[in-house]
Amino acid sequence: ISYYAQNMAEELNPDKTVLEMVDEIATSMSGKELRTLLGCFLFTGDDIFKTVSVLSGGEKSRLALARMLITPANLLVLDEPTNHLDMRSKAVLQQSLKNFTGTYIIVSHDRDFLEPLINKVVVLKNGELDFYHGTVDDYLQKCHADRDSSEEKGKKKSTLQPGKEQKKREAEKRQERYRKLKPLKDALSKIEEEIALMEEKKDQIESSFSDRKTYENEKKIQSLNIEHGEIVSRLDSLYDEWTDIEEKIFKII
Repeated sequence: ISYYAQNMAEELNPDKTVLEMVDEIATSMSGKELRTLLGCFLFTGDDIFKTVSVLSGGEKSRLALARMLITPANLLVLDEPTNHLDMRSKAVLQQSLKNFTGTYIIVSHDRDFLEPLINKVVVLKNGELDFYHGTVDDYLQKCHADRDSSEEKGKKKSTLQPGKEQKKREAEKRQERYRKLKPLKDALSKIEEEIALMEEKKDQIESSFSDRKTYENEKKIQSLNIEHGEIVSRLDSLYDEWTDIEEKIFKII
């Protein structure tokens, strides 16, 4: 069993390099294979020689996930693995899990990440586990249908109401759901746009860090370090906001 915890990225040795952190686990892999592996997790060029202490939160998460995936195991347990990951990193992790031949259990609020991966859903409700065979969207649709059915039974009188009235109530429910979801989805879209912009800026700065000419200008490197820190901090906040809104959408749906 290989386990990924939410705080695992913070437990990495800050004095070791990215390459050393995977090399100590993948003892049977060649240097070329290790570089290829790290490239899959977006560590390219001189990135592999960075010490853990200078990595951003997202980079540490990617490194921790890479270490977990190369640890020999037939069962992976991942607790909120997409926290602090950008869109590209999520796609890399998705593909890695698709290629994994064993079983994985994922605890996550990120429905978009889960949907192409999951074929069974386990829900803890009222102290009991509820198992459902299907995707996350399948499960939510079932919950939605069950809730509507329960509400209908509660309102049902001794005689059946005309079909026209029933359709009217269903339309009102859809409108109410849409009214609640629209501002949340709009906010989510804006956050995703800002995340994409911040990630692009972060990549540009990190590319500058790999250029030796950058270090010839002390003021420039100081300015870039400050800007990089501000962007990383903003990204952490944006991902927290994104998760909060996803949870609200999940409850409505």
